[in-house]
Amino acid sequence: NDGSLTITPKSINPDDEKNGITVTDPINSTYDGNEHINGLTVTDSKLNTTLVENTDYTLTYSGDLINVGTVTITIKGIGNYTGEFTKKYQITPREYTVTTDSAEKPYDGTALTAGGRVNGLVEGETVNFKTTGSQTNAGTSDNTYELKFKGTAVETNYKHGKESIGKLTVKAKSIIPDEPDTP
Repeated sequence: NDGSLTITPKSINPDDEKNGITVTDPINSTYDGNEHINGLTVTDSKLNTTLVENTDYTLTYSGDLINVGTVTITIKGIGNYTGEFTKKYQITPREYTVTTDSAEKPYDGTALTAGGRVNGLVEGETVNFKTTGSQTNAGTSDNTYELKFKGTAVETNYKHGKESIGKLTVKAKSIIPDEPDTP
C-alpha cells in the first residue's frame, strides 16, 4: 500500500514553547525626522537556523513610523510556518537644550539684552524662540527666554533637556571724575 505523508506548517508564535521559536525585541528609536522600520530576528532553535523574512515570515508595520509613539509589528508565518503574533517598539522624544548668552556693560540708561539659541532640533525644524531678559539699572539678572512650538517642530517629538541661562550685568557708573567704572 502506498502511504501519504503530510507536512504541516510549524507555528511561528514564540508563545508556543514546544516549537522552539524565539524572537528578538525590536529596538526603540529616538525621533530624528526619519522613518524608523526597526526589524527583529526570528530563530528556530530546533533547526538551529535564523528564519528569513519574506521566505518564512512577513513583517507588517502599523502606526506612525516617523513621529513619537508606538509602532506595532505583525509577524506572520508563511511557507513552512503558520500563525502570527505582534511585537512593539517606541519612537521616543528627542532632547533639545536652550542656551542664553551672558553680557555686561557700564550703566548708560539703556537696556542690556543678549541672544540665545536652541540646540538639538532636527535639521530644518524650527520653534519660535526669543530671549526676554533685560537689565537697565546697575545689577544682575537672568537672561530669560520664551520658547513656543509654533514653527515646524512638533512639541510631542521633543523633550526639554538642560538649559544654560546667561547673566545680564550692568555695572554702576562712577560719579567721581577720572575714576574707572566700578566692577
